[in-house]
Amino acid sequence: MTSPGFELTRPADTCHASGAAIEPGTPYVAVLTEVVGEDGEARVERLSYLIETFENGSRPETPVLAAWRSVMPEPNAAPSLPLGDLRDVFEQLEGTDAAAAVTLRYLIALVLMRKKKLVLQRTEGEELVLSYRGEDGETRVVDPKLDHEALAEASERLGDLIGIGGAS
Repeated sequence: MTSPGFELTRPADTCHASGAAIEPGTPYVAVLTEVVGEDGEARVERLSYLIETFENGSRPETPVLAAWRSVMPEPNAAPSLPLGDLRDVFEQLEGTDAAAAVTLRYLIALVLMRKKKLVLQRTEGEELVLSYRGEDGETRVVDPKLDHEALAEASERLGDLIGIGGAS
C-alpha cells in the first residue's frame, strides 16, 4: 500500500446535517466515515454534527466507522484529541475491514504504544497482538504494510490531528 487512504482534518465548524454553525466551545459529535472519491479510492472523512442533530438520528449516508463527543476548539487552537477519545476511536474501528479504517486503526495503535497505553505482546502473521497496559485481554491490529513514505505521511497527519507533532 502506497497511500494512507485517509486525510484527517480539523473539525468542520458547521454541522454536516443541518449546516448550522458550531461555535468554539460548543459540544459536538465528530464522526469518521468512509467515502469513495471520484478516483475510486476509499478514504476516511471527518464530519461534525451538533449533538442534538446527531442524537435525533442524523447520520452520513456512508458507513460510520467511529464517533466521539468533543468541544469545538478556537479557530487558532492546535488540534488535539485526548488519549481517552483516541482509545474510543481505536476500539470503534475494531472489526472494520475497510482499507482506510485498517490503516487508521494501525496508526492509532502505534500512537497508543508510543504513549505506553498499549503493549505489543507478539505478532501473528500480519497482525499485531496488543494489550492495554494494566488490563487483561488482547486486541489485534492488522499491519496494512505501508511503505516508509506512506507511513511517514499518514503518521504526520495523525500527529497533527491529535496534537503530538507526528505519530511516528
